[in-house]
Amino acid sequence: MTGASARLAGSFLESLARGGCRLVLHGHRRVAALEAERARLLSLGAESVTVLSADFAHFSEADAAVLIARAEEAVGGRLSLFLNLASLFVPDSALDDSVAVHSAVNYEAPVFLVKALAESAKTATVTETAADSDVLAVLLCDGESAVARGGGLGGYALAAERLYGGISGLACEAAPWVRVNGLALGPAARGERQSEAHFMSLVRRRLLARVVGGGEMVAALEFLRTARSVTGEVLHLDGGARAARAARGDGGDSYEILIERLALSCRVGWLEGERERLQELWFSVRGVVEGDPGDGDDLGGVVDYGSAVRLLRGAVEGTRARLLETLGEEILSLLMSEFPRLSRVELRIEKPAIYGDAEAVGILLRRPRRQ
Repeated sequence: MTGASARLAGSFLESLARGGCRLVLHGHRRVAALEAERARLLSLGAESVTVLSADFAHFSEADAAVLIARAEEAVGGRLSLFLNLASLFVPDSALDDSVAVHSAVNYEAPVFLVKALAESAKTATVTETAADSDVLAVLLCDGESAVARGGGLGGYALAAERLYGGISGLACEAAPWVRVNGLALGPAARGERQSEAHFMSLVRRRLLARVVGGGEMVAALEFLRTARSVTGEVLHLDGGARAARAARGDGGDSYEILIERLALSCRVGWLEGERERLQELWFSVRGVVEGDPGDGDDLGGVVDYGSAVRLLRGAVEGTRARLLETLGEEILSLLMSEFPRLSRVELRIEKPAIYGDAEAVGILLRRPRRQ
């Protein structure tokens, strides 16, 4: 189990310990707490408990192979279950490159470990058929990242969505040696930086309006362990949030930032005569942000349209593009890069008063965020 010191780990660990399992617990910053937990798990019936440390923020495929090998050595054979609970959940403002760091911990590390597990299982089953192998990887994933998108946690949200959307592809890559499934939980525990009021507001939005219990999580894991024909699926324990989104036909709560006809001047045009003078263009942006604006009346929890206006001005002043389409693509790329919480952006660029019988002519570009 990676991230074994996570708050959600307790119910899983107790169940596995009572089942007499040989446990290998991974941690990084809280290894001392895991060492203290070792004696309790042994007293509950675990056959053995080993604690390993690794920093997923600086982790490679080679590191994953070493960690899987160490875990197999600790249990004296193949692993039958890999449960990934490790995650990073830090505000974007606290990291130099939030998207890269969150991706390393929340997406790349579990993917590397599943691939290493599959390679090990494939090697170990040379004398067996693939059907004889019963290795399960369960990745805890966020089915909507609604909590993350509030409070300036766009880096986390992007990595969480990438893992959630990649379960089926990872299962195809690991088959038939390892079954890979996801476990998407609704509100199960209040975040360290989350108020009780905000947590309960998320719970009440679910169809069932209830907190996910530890017993339910253990039962879900046991189902995935025994259902040997299930792979590439995400089991949702979310109080009906996914069903509600499907019924509405949308992605859930969202809001938009709007910039209407920002007038900026630049040298643009296919003909040299057009580029000899500054031309006024109108720029309009509609950006969609999934989730709610966050917990509290805090600018850090929203996409700041003031920053977007400054980005537009800088992009237009510095462009060497000749076509509006090229300029538009440059702006869309900058907006998506600068504001990771934007799920899609619509950009309209207009040239006013070009024709006497038209107020303006121009282009309209749309771009969704590509996983």
